[in-house]
Amino acid sequence: MLAIIEAINLIRYLIVLRPRQTLVKLTDCFANELSAGLGAAITAQLPTREAHEWQRTRQLWAARYTHDQEAAALLKENPLLSVPPAPWPIEALFFHYPVKQIYGQGEPILWELKLLGDAADHGFFLERILPALEMTATHPPEDMQAESVGFWGRYQIHAVYAARGAQWTPFVEEGELDFDHYPTPVQWRGGLELGVQENYTRPRQLLVWLTPFDLGAEPYVPPRHGRRRKRIAQRDLPTIESLIQASMVRVAQLLPNKHASPEDVWALMSGEERERVQEAINDLQKRSKRQSARIEAVPSRCFGQWRGTQKFATPIPEVLLPYLELASILHVGHHTHFGCGTFILR
Repeated sequence: MLAIIEAINLIRYLIVLRPRQTLVKLTDCFANELSAGLGAAITAQLPTREAHEWQRTRQLWAARYTHDQEAAALLKENPLLSVPPAPWPIEALFFHYPVKQIYGQGEPILWELKLLGDAADHGFFLERILPALEMTATHPPEDMQAESVGFWGRYQIHAVYAARGAQWTPFVEEGELDFDHYPTPVQWRGGLELGVQENYTRPRQLLVWLTPFDLGAEPYVPPRHGRRRKRIAQRDLPTIESLIQASMVRVAQLLPNKHASPEDVWALMSGEERERVQEAINDLQKRSKRQSARIEAVPSRCFGQWRGTQKFATPIPEVLLPYLELASILHVGHHTHFGCGTFILR
């Protein structure tokens, strides 16, 4: 497990914003707006060549996943163009803490920004992302149809923290930046203990999705007309085994080798560790796959496909817990950029 963790570059930022408006209502797809608003602000401040890359990525992505007719026309005229998996050309994800939607003046709005792989660069955060946050704190992003009410252009940056293991250390407080604190892409794993059960008196068997998930073979594209399915088939419910596989796929996406596969991730394990994990998976496959679940479809304007809770037919083997907890940190499946694919185990 250690070799896998050491292969991943990641900087986790916890960002605390406070509204200056008396009443703020955030959309239930707030991560989508954060991506769009900050993406537009970053693009506006970049040099021409870099700005073109960001603009092109955002436009191609919009051609497939939004109702932007101009963007759709671009893809129709050039059907061989590759559609990027996210509207940012770097590996970044937004995770808005699902606390509530309505905030009063001064109440903290918390969300995480995670920069992963080659994008885990604090210099880029300081030079591009933080200025974009400062810009949109007083000036709403241009050409963005925001569903949130009273947020854009009307907030202040209260604090920004960086993760060191399970702890958060501030480097922006009350709007003041501490230049002596420079987060690195390896400190996220310092002292981090995955799979530790000392706070649990019984094996974990319940999985709660904190954000929508989409673990299909291809990313789900919301229909332009019509409704989504309201129920998930029992056969489509994620299993412990499929979540382990999804975690291997996710780690492979973040390895320095751009052509890495899940097999390369398995190869990072020691022979003994690989044997124990595979034995646990084989044992699960012999048991009942039946599980109880309360899963519902997410609103059509949000990414991901389903959300809710699952109770597996059998407790999660202890040897697999670290891999599932790593998956919850990295997010799994499609549309991770918008925070999809993270969960907690109980």
